[in-house]
Amino acid sequence: MSNKRLTLVPTLVASLLLLHVDARGESPPLYATEWGGFGYSVGNFNAPEGIAIDSQGDVYVADSGNNRVQKFSSDGALITFWGTFGTSNGQFDQPGGIACDSNGFVYVADGLNRRIQKFTGDGNFTGAWGSRGTDPGQFDFPHHLTTDAMNHLFVVDNPNARVQEFRADGVFIGMWSTLEYPNAVAVHPNGSVYVSTYYINVRISQYSREGVRIRSWGTVGSGEGQLAHPRGMAVDAEGSLYVADLGNDRVLAFSPEGQFLCQWGTTGNQGGEFVSPTSVGVFQNSVFVVDSGNHRIQRFDYPVAIQGTTWAKMKAQYRR
Repeated sequence: MSNKRLTLVPTLVASLLLLHVDARGESPPLYATEWGGFGYSVGNFNAPEGIAIDSQGDVYVADSGNNRVQKFSSDGALITFWGTFGTSNGQFDQPGGIACDSNGFVYVADGLNRRIQKFTGDGNFTGAWGSRGTDPGQFDFPHHLTTDAMNHLFVVDNPNARVQEFRADGVFIGMWSTLEYPNAVAVHPNGSVYVSTYYINVRISQYSREGVRIRSWGTVGSGEGQLAHPRGMAVDAEGSLYVADLGNDRVLAFSPEGQFLCQWGTTGNQGGEFVSPTSVGVFQNSVFVVDSGNHRIQRFDYPVAIQGTTWAKMKAQYRR
């Protein structure tokens, strides 16, 4: 056997291993890095709540206890920040959910100010809407939000037990009510909407765009695939759903139809451990988790498979 064939065997095996572990959602990603820590200075957090990742991979965090938004690179390098406590434009009172759209705008659920604020990616204020109430376009406590491919905004209005849908300019489109006190919302690439609920029923439900329930799943507990307090959610490009389970201090992944795929995390403060994770974001092969009780962001990565590698290509190379 030639030396070329001998040296190719490890490459072939390594390629197969990479291809195996790159099945996102089917096995947990690997701990990569973290940043933050409790504090009031820039780069620290005080009970961070929401997270969003833009099309460039930059990470926005709703630093709820510090009433501000902080923007980082995917490695945790601070880019900018904005916000102080107050009721004026650009100020916050317990910001929670945060989302980005495809045009680079950032939306923040300004909880106790009962409004949504819209900014550029650099933190420049561009608009706001909402007030306290139960009418369409009003909120009792806007908690979590997300955007879809059309840049429509879905807002969880927890005490009013509903999800409201808006255009990017704040124009009300519609709402689904009596949603069992929803916690968070995420949109599948096909346009269907996932809602996590807690209090009456601890579960995940999938809805059509018209608000018709397609399916629900979840049982209360700490076993494999069970939920204790599902909070923030995110969907990856393949449609897998990631859920921050605050009550069990872990993250779970499900198929688009609700089949349990994997989970990771235990209670603690080491890498890969959590205390009250509140939100999750996905970008390419990375999963970002808001580890709120530890006042930090953790990033987990799936190994990247060799691009364009197929059985036919590897076998043809081996025969040479």
